[in-house]
Amino acid sequence: MSTTTKLGAAALAFGLSGVAAAQSSVTLSGVIDTGVSWTNHAGNGSQSLTGVSDSILGVSNFGLSGKEDLGGGLKALFNLQAGFNPSNGRMSSNGTLFSRNSYVGLSSSSGTLTAGKQWNFNDDWLVGSVFKGGYNSGSIFKFSEFDAVSEIYNNTIKYVSPDLGGAQFGAMYGFGEAAGSISQGSLFNLAGRYSAGPLYLAASYDQERDGSGTGSLYKLITVGGSYTFGATKLG
Repeated sequence: MSTTTKLGAAALAFGLSGVAAAQSSVTLSGVIDTGVSWTNHAGNGSQSLTGVSDSILGVSNFGLSGKEDLGGGLKALFNLQAGFNPSNGRMSSNGTLFSRNSYVGLSSSSGTLTAGKQWNFNDDWLVGSVFKGGYNSGSIFKFSEFDAVSEIYNNTIKYVSPDLGGAQFGAMYGFGEAAGSISQGSLFNLAGRYSAGPLYLAASYDQERDGSGTGSLYKLITVGGSYTFGATKLG
């Protein structure tokens, strides 16, 4: 007989069906990136190929996000984002519908707590939202060969603190969901950032345990920063 215990399901099953008088909002957003491309030396090397290409400048995606005021400063939230190929309508990630975000949570003056499929803090605070050029651009320094920069993970719980005078901290834990072991395949991510006028600094620590049962532990420290002079950003 198999028994599954779920903690906090009522709190995180999101409250869009809660108080009738509560203020709520749902936003549909997305990007469609496609165009006609021409390639020489295609096929046997002496032929050209003309067609419609996807994601020329970025990944085509659409998403639904929403919030509801539950009162007393507490809000419920959710975020669902899917990548797709507009040339043929297929999902861009092996049939996974919401491959780019899929989480639900609660936020208050004490911070935000979410659960689901989520990006790590390297993507949130280093690669994704600040430097844009990726971790090979020189703005970010990796102190490990283990590559967890800009990764999205399943089965995670994530906490982000409120803004504390320009400083912000966050932590994420991912369950490996291996039978008989709570640590096998698990991950942990701790990060912080600081912003003061033109100065921005961020750092992140990642560790992952091997999911095959070998017990191997992989660690990564990532740091980065930028400084803005007028319309110019150095980082």
